[in-house]
Amino acid sequence: MGKRERVIFGRASVSVREEKPLLLEVWCEGKKQRIEVSEPPDIGGLADRWTPLDLLSASLAACEAATAVIIARKLGVELGDIRVDVEGEWQLPGASLRRVTVRVLGYKDRGSVEDVWRYVERICPILQLLKKAGVEVVTVFE
Repeated sequence: MGKRERVIFGRASVSVREEKPLLLEVWCEGKKQRIEVSEPPDIGGLADRWTPLDLLSASLAACEAATAVIIARKLGVELGDIRVDVEGEWQLPGASLRRVTVRVLGYKDRGSVEDVWRYVERICPILQLLKKAGVEVVTVFE
């Protein structure tokens, strides 16, 4: 069996101020951009800012799309202009993530994109993390 390598990634920090409405500034070490994060307005946040749950959905979509492009290039598959949409179903209170639906759109050939996605589902780190946490993840090709 191959040696497992420990990888350190995204040392994130959050700056919190006691303000109303709640607004957090999030950044990762060595990155230029900072992201303003809040909560939904019904619990004291701002409607036009990312929520932590938005960030999770975006992380999964970006990770799957990037993984698909890398795999497609290695396999010589042309994906076309794909788009990955992610929608999570949360159970409140406690915000347990029950199910995630991933929609893949804009591809050239369904058979080829499904072949690529079989690899994506085995190696995408964010997807693996969710699956290990017991989250049902369903992929739909539209």
